[in-house]
Amino acid sequence: MQVERSYYDYVRDYYVRKSGNETPQASAEGLYEFSRDHDMPFWEPASVEEELKKQLTEYTISPDGLTLSSELGNGEFGVVRRGVWSVGGEEREVAVKLLADGSTEEKRIQFLQEVVIMGQFKHPNVITLHGVLLESKQVMIVVELMKGGNLLDHLCSFKSGAPHTAALLLSFCRQIASGMAYLSGKGFIHRDLAARNILVSHEEMCKIADFGMSRALQDTDYYVSRGGKIPVKWTAPEALHYKKYSTASDVWSFGVLMYEIWSLGASPYFLMTNNEVNHKYF
Repeated sequence: MQVERSYYDYVRDYYVRKSGNETPQASAEGLYEFSRDHDMPFWEPASVEEELKKQLTEYTISPDGLTLSSELGNGEFGVVRRGVWSVGGEEREVAVKLLADGSTEEKRIQFLQEVVIMGQFKHPNVITLHGVLLESKQVMIVVELMKGGNLLDHLCSFKSGAPHTAALLLSFCRQIASGMAYLSGKGFIHRDLAARNILVSHEEMCKIADFGMSRALQDTDYYVSRGGKIPVKWTAPEALHYKKYSTASDVWSFGVLMYEIWSLGASPYFLMTNNEVNHKYF
C-alpha cells in the first residue's frame, strides 16, 4: 500500500527542484519558510487521520493561552466562537471553529483536511490560519478574526443605510479577484465561491474562506465531483451537469458573486427555485 506523504516531504522535494541542492540540510522550519516565500504549488491533503496529523505538525498549537468567548455562528462542522490567543507575549483576537461532539470519522477527516488546505495559502485576500488544536477535548481550528462578518450580511447592511460607495463595491470585486487569481495560480479550485464564503474585516478587507468543498486541479485541468451538495445558482453548467470543476467554473461563480456585490446582497435568480434555474438556463 502506498504511504501518503507528509508536508515536509512535499516541501523538501520542492526545495530540491528550486534550489538544485539534492541533499538539503535545511531544518523543517526553514523548508516551511521556503515554501511560503517561493509560492509552492497546492498539494492534496491525506485521506487518513494518522497521515493528516503528520501533515499538520507545523500548524499544531497548544491550548494554553487560548480563551474562548461568545459564539459567532454555526458552520458545517460545528460552532464558531470568538477567542483570544496569547502567543509570544501578544494577545490576538481570533475565530475558533470547533468540531462538533459526536462527529463521524468522515466529518473529522474533512475538518482536518480543511486545515491542511488553509495552511498552504498566504495571501492578503485569503483567510489566515493560526493553528489547530488536536490534543484538546475538541479539535479546533484557530483563524484570524474578521470583525465585519461574511460579505453577504455586510452587503445587506448597506440596504439598511450603512454607508457605502461604488468605489468600495469595486474594491470588493478586485480584492476577491486577486485572492482567486492567487489560488488558481497554485492549481486550486474553490468550488463554492459566493458572498456567504467571503469574510470582511473592520477595514473593509475581503478574504476568501470556507474551503470545505475545495479540491485541487488535476492534470486534466478539472475535477470530477463524487457528489455532495452543489450551490446550483452559483455553479457553472459543466460543473452542475457533468460534475467537472475547473478555474473556469470558479470564474463563473465569481461572475455570480459580482452580481451579489452590485445588487447589495440580492440572491441570484431570486424569483426562481434551483430546479427552475437548472432546467430553464442550463
